[in-house]
Amino acid sequence: MKIRTVITLILLSLCSTSFSQVDINNKIMLAQSFEQAGDFEKAASLYEEIYARQPQNYQIFESLNRVYIQSKKYAYSVKLIESKLKINPKDVNLYGMLGTTYYMMGDEQKAFEIWEDGINILPDNHMHYRIIANYAVQRRAFDKAIEYYKRGKVISQNPEMYAYDLANIYAITMRFREAAEEYCYILNIQPTQLSNVESRILSFTNKPGALLEVIDAVENWKNADNISFDYLLSTLYIEAKNYNKAYSIYSKIVERQQNKGLELYKYAQLIFNEGEYQLAAKVYEDIYKKYPESSYVSSSKLGYAKSLEAILDLEAMRSDAKWKPYYEPFTFDAAKVYEVIQSYEELIKQYPNSEIAYESYLRIGKVFFYKLNKLADASKYLNRLLAEASLSRFTIDASWELGKICLIEGNLDKAISNFERIINNGRATEENRNNARFQLARINLFEGNFQQAKERLNNIISNLKDNTANDAIELSLLLNTGSHDSSNLMKFSQAEFLIEQRKFAEASQYFRNISSDPNAFILHHVSKIREAETELAMNHIDKSIEILNNITAEAEKNIYADKALYLLGRIYQYGLKNYTKAIQSYEALLARFPNSVYQDDSRDAIIELRNKLS
Repeated sequence: MKIRTVITLILLSLCSTSFSQVDINNKIMLAQSFEQAGDFEKAASLYEEIYARQPQNYQIFESLNRVYIQSKKYAYSVKLIESKLKINPKDVNLYGMLGTTYYMMGDEQKAFEIWEDGINILPDNHMHYRIIANYAVQRRAFDKAIEYYKRGKVISQNPEMYAYDLANIYAITMRFREAAEEYCYILNIQPTQLSNVESRILSFTNKPGALLEVIDAVENWKNADNISFDYLLSTLYIEAKNYNKAYSIYSKIVERQQNKGLELYKYAQLIFNEGEYQLAAKVYEDIYKKYPESSYVSSSKLGYAKSLEAILDLEAMRSDAKWKPYYEPFTFDAAKVYEVIQSYEELIKQYPNSEIAYESYLRIGKVFFYKLNKLADASKYLNRLLAEASLSRFTIDASWELGKICLIEGNLDKAISNFERIINNGRATEENRNNARFQLARINLFEGNFQQAKERLNNIISNLKDNTANDAIELSLLLNTGSHDSSNLMKFSQAEFLIEQRKFAEASQYFRNISSDPNAFILHHVSKIREAETELAMNHIDKSIEILNNITAEAEKNIYADKALYLLGRIYQYGLKNYTKAIQSYEALLARFPNSVYQDDSRDAIIELRNKLS
């Protein structure tokens, strides 16, 4: 009987404790909801009640102090923390919290005294400095935090930890040289921290003046025994676009590491991607000449040839022709072009039946095509690639270039064969295939086979994420709206074919005939803009401007009026260098056609031109 009574009492006690804890948990959640809603009075009342019942609960203590601070009841906070300190007089965090309260009350001197008391509990414990410094950082008392971190750094056996803290504060407070000094201190004692140090430094080198200060600091710290400084300094020189200095350092790294040009090869790739083709060519050349046994020789020779080719491409870009929708091929210096070709020819001889040789065939073909306009020579190399390496990854590009050459030559059957080869190639991406399908649809247009062209276009349009979809939609719209006027549609298709063959004068005449027919509807509009584009291709700028002005005058009556304004802006910007008129054209587009696809490009152009004029 007595045993049953004891068990019953125990169960009742447990139930009572359980119900009590459930009640406390509910009140905690309610207090948290009041706090989140900004009702600090009600939150404080509940936390006080819970804390009175559970004074050992540190989470509730912190929550109660937090709402006191949030409601600016600083005296309550002081009383609460001081009562806790009487129980735990060696808890450094309590000193940090109490100092924080006084700091927020505006009594900074009292805050500093209390923080100092917290440190003095165990002045030889470096972690106390760090804990108190963190409280100072929270209150943005950065100078005081720096003082604490410095003192902790002196006595710590892990000073780099404090160096990271100091560097972080220096960066926040725009003291970039001092931040760099701390990171150099870390790198000096722990060279393996290079990656971490580099990423942290690069996080603020984009701030005004920071990069030069950091470079100066690193240069002063650099020593011959620590190669990590060389790596860091070369990265900073690259950030500063000082590629020659970076190259000098990379050359020394390679000599020390004896890795047969690996670092130089990585650097050459980097500066090639940055568009520094002259220096890239020099670096690639140095690799295969200085390290003939290196495994990077073949890749470096290919990189050298590509760099020479890219230098020629820069010349073409400076010709200002590529801003036009259509343009005549740029005339290159034949001697420079053949130097590029010779570089690729040597690769074919040195590395026969390799991907390097196959890529060289492709690039020679493209050089003949785009830089010398020698279609027969281009076709010879591209066809050699297809014959010798039908499974190479470069056959897709070769087929594409052959298809474009065949279009220029007017050989539509061969063009079809090349584009179909892309579609059937197992290595081709869906984008490759859709590009080929679009060209086949255009060929159907040229041949007057409008129904088949529509079917091909519909297959492309079904995937709107594809880059070809917009072009397919535009051509599909022309075919659907122009199908009732087969005569003008046929003329339009012939004019488009003439553009493909670079016969701009004949194409312009076809477009002029269609645009003069008001019943041609959408073909009337698109032919006007095409006429302007083909006249521009022949450098008939005044004629092109006249046509475009007529289109813009039609406003909403011509669905290409926004495109005409955009092209006028481009003509004034690039063709005539009349930046004021260019801005006027772009601004007119923004005002009159708020939903135009040319809005973003026009805004960017206005910003660029205003910067030039200022």
